[in-house]
Amino acid sequence: MAVVSLSEQVKALKEIALHLHHAERGGLLFVSTPDAAADAAIAAELRLWVLDEVQVLDFTFHPEPVELLSLSHHLRGLPPPQEKSALFVFGLDELPPEARKTCINALNWGRERLAWAGYSVLLF
Repeated sequence: MAVVSLSEQVKALKEIALHLHHAERGGLLFVSTPDAAADAAIAAELRLWVLDEVQVLDFTFHPEPVELLSLSHHLRGLPPPQEKSALFVFGLDELPPEARKTCINALNWGRERLAWAGYSVLLF
């Protein structure tokens, strides 16, 4: 695994925070980390950076019920986003292989909902 310097990590966090501050229609960002603990640490730090301007919600994929494998299904149940809203999504890497495959297929099938949902989605 490649080692990423602290300055590179800070730069990446700043870029994500800038996107969250300036996104007008949402978007999809992928955050690649070595493990769930790193996901949580980065998410906590990002929350601090955008606290005053961006409403942040969380969603975690679970293998059951099957609806918890669908980000699109979850987005459908959310209230309309405030001016700046983000959804931090966790748990994809922790799913069993078959559930992960279903989840990825659901992400592909539901990508249109992501496009108009209005949330900036960070997939950890």
